[in-house]
Amino acid sequence: MKTPGSHNDAYAPKAHRHFFKCLAYENLPPVDCRSDDPGAVDGIDALTVTLPIIIRYSEVDRDTRNKKVVEVINTIRKVKETEAISLIVSDMIVSLLHGASLKDAAQAAAD
Repeated sequence: MKTPGSHNDAYAPKAHRHFFKCLAYENLPPVDCRSDDPGAVDGIDALTVTLPIIIRYSEVDRDTRNKKVVEVINTIRKVKETEAISLIVSDMIVSLLHGASLKDAAQAAAD
């Protein structure tokens, strides 16, 4: 992502483009490369990066997993509203991984 022309991504979320622009071209430290652009699609940008973390921490306690999920969101976004949604999604995915039906996981999330 830091080398022009080095990847063939059909789509890179706005938050990712902003992050690597700041990192590669403005030489900012990673913590200063997070996006807080209100025009971006905050939920989708944040949720796309959580899936590998949710899967990686699906066998640990919920608090540890959720801390890691919020950590990865805060790497690319500065939007607190997305955190609550990501934790609901995290619980749903872990329930599915442990054998719950989609209907039961969705109902638990709705409750």
